[in-house]
Amino acid sequence: MKSLGFSGQAETFFFVLWLGIVLGILFDFYRVLRGIFRPRWIMGTLADLGYWVLAIVVVFGSLLAENWGEVRGYTFLGLIAGIGVYYRLFSHYVLRLLIRFFQCLALLGRWLRTAVLYGFIKPVCFSGRLLAAPWLFAGRTIRHYYQKHKKPPTA
Repeated sequence: MKSLGFSGQAETFFFVLWLGIVLGILFDFYRVLRGIFRPRWIMGTLADLGYWVLAIVVVFGSLLAENWGEVRGYTFLGLIAGIGVYYRLFSHYVLRLLIRFFQCLALLGRWLRTAVLYGFIKPVCFSGRLLAAPWLFAGRTIRHYYQKHKKPPTA
């Protein structure tokens, strides 16, 4: 356990300041995902609840690891200051970076889908049709022959 002298409190304050920045990054990540998927009301509410549960777990787990879970006034000030610093200085750039990342991920997904479609699925289907063509032709010819030479029913 850390000493709660001034240096221990200052160290915890700066740790919680960084933790506020991490929470800001997580929230921007969540905002971008929410903008991509555009959930309906109930799913949006559940996703919001999931973010806040994750934020609480991250804060509690980090405080537990840093100073045995002691919560004091400066921990709240550090969290608020970290989130404020993040949104004032870095949020715009991180949002642009995350949006570009997901755009590149979507582009990669479209490229992989096209590569699999034209490199595997279409050639396999074409080969199957090519191999089945003689059998289909023979079947049509035989059916046509029997329909043409079929004896009328006797009464």
